[in-house]
Amino acid sequence: MGTNTLFFYGTLMAPPVLYRVIYGTSSPKPEEYPAMKFLSVRSGLLRGHRRHRVVGADYPAVTPEKGGSVRGTLVGGLTEGDVWRLDVFEGSQYERREVGVDVLEGVGLGEAKEPETVKAQTYIWASPLEELESQEWDFENFKRRKMSRWAGLESDDGGWGGSSEDNEEVVEEDQGFADVEHAVRNGDVVDKARDGVRGDDGMGGRGINGVIGRQLAEVQRNGAR
Repeated sequence: MGTNTLFFYGTLMAPPVLYRVIYGTSSPKPEEYPAMKFLSVRSGLLRGHRRHRVVGADYPAVTPEKGGSVRGTLVGGLTEGDVWRLDVFEGSQYERREVGVDVLEGVGLGEAKEPETVKAQTYIWASPLEELESQEWDFENFKRRKMSRWAGLESDDGGWGGSSEDNEEVVEEDQGFADVEHAVRNGDVVDKARDGVRGDDGMGGRGINGVIGRQLAEVQRNGAR
């Protein structure tokens, strides 16, 4: 049973994307992944921060900002291996930090009751602020237009893989990753800015065929850190 609690405010709020990162599949079966039963998911509010769109990207960023607040999900029961895979997924654009998050469940609108505040870790933007837009990131738009690619159900070039069996075959074929094995074995995280994996890729290299996606799959193949 894992003891880590993380606050997610972007693509990882979608269960298929989170499952793909920590389990290697967007639709894990509980009998095959017993740790799933220990996960807890609650709504949360991160105060003193603001969520931004990232220029040319599908995913958002969060930065400290007085008076700001960000709504997201608190996921508890994550293992050290889960956190390691999440670190690989987030890459060098973000820094994992401990924050206080208000738990929104059980607190109704207009109630005087103070929400419970819990300690959690979240990924704070660590790259140049010039790469951020002032607009708020739209989770509903992401789910409608982008989530299938992030969950590994659509190829990185926008083409569909066909049936679910076909999709599983595509994912399996993409897990050779000879070009990043040395980085994973050394415990390195790919530096996206250095390696230029963003370009026109809105996923920032996190697709199945992307640099980070390949590194993540290799970590999953090798088991928990």
